Amino acid sequence: MTILAHILTYFPSSSFKDGANDYWTTQTGGWCQDFLYQDLWQDDHPAKNLAPPLTCSQTNQAPDCAYEDDILANFTVNSIMEHDPDTGPLFTYLTWHNVHEPLEVPDAQLAKFDFVFANCSNQRLSDLTKGNSCSQAFLDMKEDDPVNGRYLANKPCCFRQYYSAMTNYVDSHIGMVIDALKTKGMWNNTLLVMSSDNGGPIYRNGSAGANNFP
Repeated sequence: MTILAHILTYFPSSSFKDGANDYWTTQTGGWCQDFLYQDLWQDDHPAKNLAPPLTCSQTNQAPDCAYEDDILANFTVNSIMEHDPDTGPLFTYLTWHNVHEPLEVPDAQLAKFDFVFANCSNQRLSDLTKGNSCSQAFLDMKEDDPVNGRYLANKPCCFRQYYSAMTNYVDSHIGMVIDALKTKGMWNNTLLVMSSDNGGPIYRNGSAGANNFP
């Protein structure tokens, strides 16, 4: 995701350098380092002032927790609002983490897509009530069998709900940035470019486009 406002002169940056970060802790490992570390950066240094507590998780979305893409969006909006267009143009390179695994999203956002789980043609519900969010069920499931490739029957439905919620969240964050540019009177002189580095897998078992089709 790239948002260009005017031309490059002022470049605030908040991003990550690795991949597959946990959305609630920004932790990752096995890429640049063999151990877990918080991968959130501000300009050329760790963004310790922005990083959420390590106690946060998909099951612990406490008030002091922050979702990674919310952090990036809020940082960008604040940078736009603090910028004085009269002092020069603005460039922002905004690297959303969504949509990428791990599949995690705020509960309120996930709940908007309960209907995806409820209407999933692959579901075989046991103790779940039709129409309920798959959140807890998804989190309680064991990982798929790496040898035989077995997937629990509900898992594709949970993938679909999470992936839909995460994709829609990108739209919301883009809207936040555009609204900020309009508020600052910069929108009519802005070039906005959007690009994705991945297709549409959710993930590995081929349920909702792991082969990027259609």
